[in-house]
Amino acid sequence: MNGNVQGDIRCASLVVGEAAQITGSIVADDVVVRGRIIGTIRGQRLSLQNSCHVEADISHESLVIEQGAFFEGKSRRADDTGNEKLRDVSKSGTEIQSPRTFATVQPSGPEVVPPGKAAR
Repeated sequence: MNGNVQGDIRCASLVVGEAAQITGSIVADDVVVRGRIIGTIRGQRLSLQNSCHVEADISHESLVIEQGAFFEGKSRRADDTGNEKLRDVSKSGTEIQSPRTFATVQPSGPEVVPPGKAAR
């Protein structure tokens, strides 16, 4: 899908193109995001690709965030029964009680270690 949408989208599979802008909710089994979304996303399999800008609360069974993708919002992992748990999008992967999670995926490189600190 390319273009601008203000409203809700419900379908089996959705690919949001790089030039697309969606404001509203998305419900689909498979969602691939390359463009801009503001709202909510609910899907079984969700892929945020490196060109995307997502300001949304998301619910998913499977989530992939590529290097360079922008994501701001809540991420809820739904298990097979549809139950959801709020998950931190940090390296630790521990559950949190915070109402919002912010994540910007940056290119990885050598770790900068301050003087006097041991590298991980």
